[in-house]
Amino acid sequence: DQNDQSLFLQMQSKAAFDGNVGIAYNWKELQIGVSVPQMFGTRINYQNDNDISMYYGMSRHFLGTAKYTFRLMNDDIALSPLAMVRYVPGAPIQYEANLIANYKEMLGLSVAYKSDYAVAISAMVRPHKKFTVGYSYDIMINDIRSYAKTSHEIILGYTFPTSNEERFKKMEADLENTRNKLKTSEDKVKAQDARIGINEKEIQTLKEETEALSDSLNMLGSELEEMRKVKASTVQPNTGQSTGQASTGGSGTGESSTGQASTSQSSDAEEDIIDRSISDYTDEIGNSLKPGGYVVVAVFSKKELAQKFIAKQGTSYIIFNKKNSYYYVYTVYDENAANVFDDLKKAKETIDKKAWILRVK
Repeated sequence: DQNDQSLFLQMQSKAAFDGNVGIAYNWKELQIGVSVPQMFGTRINYQNDNDISMYYGMSRHFLGTAKYTFRLMNDDIALSPLAMVRYVPGAPIQYEANLIANYKEMLGLSVAYKSDYAVAISAMVRPHKKFTVGYSYDIMINDIRSYAKTSHEIILGYTFPTSNEERFKKMEADLENTRNKLKTSEDKVKAQDARIGINEKEIQTLKEETEALSDSLNMLGSELEEMRKVKASTVQPNTGQSTGQASTGGSGTGESSTGQASTSQSSDAEEDIIDRSISDYTDEIGNSLKPGGYVVVAVFSKKELAQKFIAKQGTSYIIFNKKNSYYYVYTVYDENAANVFDDLKKAKETIDKKAWILRVK
């Protein structure tokens, strides 16, 4: 509009102070940013063709961005959707949607849609870690496309190394190397701790087994000693006196046997039998015992020790002595104690030579 008073024909140069501010937050692969370009809203004054003072305002902008990077194929490919919202007081809100693909930080391609403005296609190549070359092509899609046509942008970038850059790289490499060594050392320590823990458990188990065997040995010794005393009290000494039985000898000497009758009835196996009252014993769960003979192979003061012994020994069972609160481990039972002598002999040979028979009735 040639009559627009804001237009002028002469070229005018003006200077103005401007400033931008922004903040970015990164968390893993998420990036969030807020920025305010032209934050001071500076006015540039000039004169139109009629020498009337006019001004051009650098409007304050408010921009918000959000970007998330998905890494694919062992991090060789990075796919990043990016969204931007732009607000200027007095103008409609604008937004942009971008999709950026990057291969090994060497090649890049992006497509962007700018609301009510244009569609942009961009490409980037980095022939060297310090050089970047980029190209962007905008296709107008709003009502001014017949006037504005399209736009082309060429970008050349160079990263200037600092004096400390190589030192920082070496420090980062040393740090990574130290981390790897630390992890290796930690893994070794964990492995050693695990082995120590296993050894401690084995030592504790051996201690418990030793205590249990010692306990069992003491109990068996006490029981056998008591058994010997009981058996000894039932045998009468040979006095040479007659018991009233007629002599069967043909010599006519009148001698008779007194102690021989008792000793001949006591076999070696009988000496391994201890007689007890059935009311003093129960099974593992508290039920009354059946009368008969039990081949006892171990005695424990604690039930868990008896159970451990059974777990290692195999098929065995538990009897509880209510009078002394001990747990007896037995392997064979028969209602007739005389029938378990062979099992007792086998138990002495394979389990414990101090095994004995508990006969309850």
